[in-house]
Amino acid sequence: MKRDPLILQLSQLFPSEQLHTDPLSCLTRGTDAGLYRLVPKAVVRVNNEEEVIRLLRFCYREKRSVTFRAAGTSLSGQTISDSILMEAGPGFTFTTLTDNGQTATFGCGVRGSVANRQLARFSRRLGPKPASINTAKIGGIIANNASGSSYGIRHNSYHTVRSMRIILVDGTLLDTADKESRNTFLTSHRELCGELLQLRKKVIGNPEIRDRISRKFELKNTCGYGVNALVDFEDPVDILQHLMIGSEGTLGFISQATFETVHDAPLKATALVYFANLHDVCDTILPLRSCEVHAAELMDRNALRAVEQMEGMPPELRQLPEGAAALLIDTAADNRDTLDAQIRDIEQKLAQIPMLTPLRFTTDPTLYSRYWNVRNGLFTSAAATRPAHTACIIEDVAFRGEILGNALGDLRELLVR
Repeated sequence: MKRDPLILQLSQLFPSEQLHTDPLSCLTRGTDAGLYRLVPKAVVRVNNEEEVIRLLRFCYREKRSVTFRAAGTSLSGQTISDSILMEAGPGFTFTTLTDNGQTATFGCGVRGSVANRQLARFSRRLGPKPASINTAKIGGIIANNASGSSYGIRHNSYHTVRSMRIILVDGTLLDTADKESRNTFLTSHRELCGELLQLRKKVIGNPEIRDRISRKFELKNTCGYGVNALVDFEDPVDILQHLMIGSEGTLGFISQATFETVHDAPLKATALVYFANLHDVCDTILPLRSCEVHAAELMDRNALRAVEQMEGMPPELRQLPEGAAALLIDTAADNRDTLDAQIRDIEQKLAQIPMLTPLRFTTDPTLYSRYWNVRNGLFTSAAATRPAHTACIIEDVAFRGEILGNALGDLRELLVR
């Protein structure tokens, strides 16, 4: 049988243990967490920047498409390919912590949960915290702008990544933390940098577009390119670095990134509160903005129904009336006095809002985990009970707090239709 010319070419570039071309390996390694299916012709596992550059230059020269894969937890087809799939190998699992964990550099192959365990001894953590953090890797977290359902924009990758090492499609390596690398890039890619500055000039010069971008990214906007970089930065290298966040691998390969980490207070308290309807729970948003709240998760009756039969769920879930809703509130502090003060502040701010059950915070680890399991079990429960031949589609839809109550009512009506 005649060998595929592509496989023959790749075998001359990479040893057999890094090159997977048999149908079974391509199928299994080419599968991600989404509902789409493409099977790559070859999977190449790369272990360092030199190998990434070698493969990208080959693909650039031969006009072959290449897709990057870290953990494969993407839900929208970001890590599938019918051409070449480049898999980040163990050579990208390095970590460097500096300033007592206030800054941390991670290879793109480090799992988010591993990074947080390494930071925990300094009471620090990564800013982004996607639901898939136990499996997702740094490269994918950045490229997909995966920030987590409980977290807004303040601590996402866009605001906490300080520098990157980026490899572009032509094999150029750019280290945004290195002045010499930046200057060399500005010269070697003068045309690209000029085009980025022209885009910025057009955006800044059009108040309607500029203000629209600013408004969109004041909310939790994780879809598409982070074009707010054109508003926020003047240097083309800084613009490019921030465009990489959320680019889903279309602009280049992120081999490593340095984060400004986030303080992780050791003492935590949470409350699961029930309301008669969505409007009542939405009335808590504005008062909570002035409180020290680390997370606030709203769940409607359908969401609660999806988990109420699961083992370990609070028994009161099954007794809630139709139309009820719940709010999971989380706060944290470095000492008990501060934590108690934060809890009192939240209780006072919400005192006038009608609730089906009293607002009671708990610091008990078992009860704390039980409450958060209500939220964490939602997706898997919904996916497990879906009709045959259907798939769960997840999208972020953001509204301003002032209109959330009305928006949720309209959104539910739209979904029913």
